[in-house]
Amino acid sequence: MESRYNMEFTCEKDYQNFIDFLKTKGNQKYKDFHGKLLKNDNLLGIPTEELKKIAKEISKSDYISFFKYNRHFYYEENTIHGLILGYINVDDETLFNLIDDFLPFNNFASFDSCSFSEF
Repeated sequence: MESRYNMEFTCEKDYQNFIDFLKTKGNQKYKDFHGKLLKNDNLLGIPTEELKKIAKEISKSDYISFFKYNRHFYYEENTIHGLILGYINVDDETLFNLIDDFLPFNNFASFDSCSFSEF
């Protein structure tokens, strides 16, 4: 696959293709190191900087569809979700509703990825 991915999610198959894309971005050494810190077996081993790039792309498109299809199985899915929440520009009420949908999160590292500059 290319280094960039079409960040449109219109069905489950699109989302599964996205997961397959994420799997190509994993790094075993990073996965092993990060896995010891997080005690999480559902890691792909994608460095945070790469996750930030992916989340920024999604945040500029139909991020609501990403939220809809996100299964929150992999740590990276949760982290991308959290990063998107920090990148989008929406009114407070909408943001609070999107955060409520994100909760409860299964890992503080994913929630720590959220950065809300307005608060």
